[in-house]
Amino acid sequence: MVALKMTTPMSISPRQSTLLHMLMMCLFAMMFVTTSPQPARAETLPVDRVIARLNEDILTISDVAEAAAQTGRQSRLSPDLVGALLDRTLLLQAAKKAMVEVPDDDINRQVEEMVTDLQSHYDGDAGFRQALLEEHQTLERLKEELRRKAIIDYKLYRVVAARISLSDTDVAQYEKSTLANEGTPPEAFHLRQLSVPITGEGAAGRNQALSRVAEQLSRMNAEGLSFVEGIKKYSTDALAKASGGDLGFMPADSLAPKVLQAVRDLKPGEVTPPMITGANASIFYLDSKRGARTTLFQQRFGEERTKLLDELRKKARLQVYDAEFAKYVPESYRSLMETTTSGATSPSTKVSSKP
Repeated sequence: MVALKMTTPMSISPRQSTLLHMLMMCLFAMMFVTTSPQPARAETLPVDRVIARLNEDILTISDVAEAAAQTGRQSRLSPDLVGALLDRTLLLQAAKKAMVEVPDDDINRQVEEMVTDLQSHYDGDAGFRQALLEEHQTLERLKEELRRKAIIDYKLYRVVAARISLSDTDVAQYEKSTLANEGTPPEAFHLRQLSVPITGEGAAGRNQALSRVAEQLSRMNAEGLSFVEGIKKYSTDALAKASGGDLGFMPADSLAPKVLQAVRDLKPGEVTPPMITGANASIFYLDSKRGARTTLFQQRFGEERTKLLDELRKKARLQVYDAEFAKYVPESYRSLMETTTSGATSPSTKVSSKP
């Protein structure tokens, strides 16, 4: 585990990772959720049907399942899940109105990268295709679903990003302010960690662990394996093996001083020397880094997304046809909600801004 300045333990999920990895795993889950029969249970809608309309878009139960998969939530209804679905629908409507253009070449390239990465989790191409077969899926259908997901995410990104403008002066002021207030520049590092536990006592035990982790790296290099491939092959930690040692983006102020000093000197694709981090000997690999401009952009992105949703909600109309769904409409949408009596007929056709 990464050595942190704080004393609380850090929990890292198997997919606390790049956006690409997160989208890939969520989409793969979404495909199976929306195409496989799901058992009915309390607070879970059992069959696909229309449950609400938000402006011009009709929402169905399969939309709930899709939103659950995309956001990493369970398909059981909750205010968070319903809110995520409604937010996404409003943003896609805004993207449609803004006529956001999708770069087909970039989307196609992203799909191929996602498929390649997904294949790496199986025992060769045959194992991957067998897994698809067992889920009654085809590679062509998987690519189509991945493409659809990538298009949606691009639109969700662009409709907010188009509202943001950063000048060099903005970035310089943000960097100066962060350095003065926090003592470190506003930067973050996307890291992967190869580690072995310290099993011996004292300095001798630490030195043995340092030698073992260095030997692992040498063996990976000798076999021509990438850092991720090597971790998946040699790591004895199930979590690290599943994620390729991915720690996601780590803010500079969350890293122990010796780790921060080592990774700051790296270029993407380089590794640190072996070092002791808590009860492990570790080597860190730098995937990428974020400087002041990227960090400020992300901060502004969150702010602008909130502002845009507030603007869209003020003009929105939400009609709910399902009593169970209505229970979980979050507070931010309550004032918009119009409930239809049980005797009313809900729409039977779907008009959507989704691709």
